[in-house]
Amino acid sequence: MSGIVEHRLDGQEQAWSDGLAVVDRLREGGFKAYLVGGCVRDRLLGVPVHDVDVATSASPEQVGELFPRHVDVGRQFGVMVVILAAGRHIEVASLRSDGAYVDGRHPQSIALMSVDERDDVQRRDFTINALLYDPQTATIHDHVGGLADLEKRILRVVGTPHQRLEEDRLRILRGLRFTARYGLHIEPSTWQAMQSVAMVGISRERIIEEWTKAFNHNSRSYWWSLVISSGHLHDLSPVAVSNPDLEAQLTALDTDGVLDCQAALALCWHHVPSRPRRLHLKNEPISRQLRETIVFVADQLDAGSPQEEHACRALIEHEAFQVVLRAWQVCGMAPSELAQWQHRWQQWQQTAPVIAAQDLMACGYQPGPQLGAALRAVADAQCAGRVISRQDALDLALRDFPVL
Repeated sequence: MSGIVEHRLDGQEQAWSDGLAVVDRLREGGFKAYLVGGCVRDRLLGVPVHDVDVATSASPEQVGELFPRHVDVGRQFGVMVVILAAGRHIEVASLRSDGAYVDGRHPQSIALMSVDERDDVQRRDFTINALLYDPQTATIHDHVGGLADLEKRILRVVGTPHQRLEEDRLRILRGLRFTARYGLHIEPSTWQAMQSVAMVGISRERIIEEWTKAFNHNSRSYWWSLVISSGHLHDLSPVAVSNPDLEAQLTALDTDGVLDCQAALALCWHHVPSRPRRLHLKNEPISRQLRETIVFVADQLDAGSPQEEHACRALIEHEAFQVVLRAWQVCGMAPSELAQWQHRWQQWQQTAPVIAAQDLMACGYQPGPQLGAALRAVADAQCAGRVISRQDALDLALRDFPVL
């Protein structure tokens, strides 16, 4: 059932308060204004609200006049970003209808409207994202049946599914992520369209962004199964990432609610041979740190638990060691072995080096390769528990790396 429903929504988050302040200012300027989209959905579901969007009858120019501190991020699409205190910001979109979509992502043109909210919500992706909240009257404006779908946990496209997904094909991945995150089931005609629409013309940046958002939530295994069932696994990555064990491994990452996106991504890649893995990830639009972490963790999964002392210390000292430990856990490493590695790491965290360069130089060492090799050997032995005291360290250095 659609219409205007009395329902007060309250929230303590800064983003929610900022959104209300922007709505109030627009109202004072004589315009209609609503909180819209994901923030209304999340508030109704009891999910913390981190981002708030505002829809208004004001044009981008009028928004700019009311909020001198703004950024024209999408004026051609009727969108302005209002800058608030401490760099916080709210996206404000003018009520509008979209023209034809020509590239599978963006409308060729838009038509701004002064009052009619009904046409605006018809352009939105899913019914649960097309709810408007008027804080002045404490009412939810639902023109597409979003409240009923939210209550029944249904994901449904606004309008004709195939047409709406063809307009913006990224909506396929967004829909799969919403389904997994909120525990929804997909309305049959929407699901059929998701499977049949070709996911072409989407930048790798946006695909990776959706992938990372999905893996940053403990519904990642459900999302992964939806991607496979939808037939879009190859669209997600041109390198085959199908792995019969992966869904079970991702489920293991989900069980305790630990959000471990890096371990999950490494699990996707560790069965791909090292060289193709590195070459492909090198060309993906991800941060250098994330790329290096995925490669490092995947390499450790390939190699297994190291035995050599220097390799053990290098692993424990690596900033991604805890990610490796988590990946080992879901891949079936024995709990006793995991506990040993964790104990080693804790000891390394708490233990200061038993000797320094000055101690060896006092014994006759000179700055150079010999001194460096001796210090590394002592650190390896200390990490392995073979060196405890300063004298142990000196004995090892002088025995294995005699003063030249």
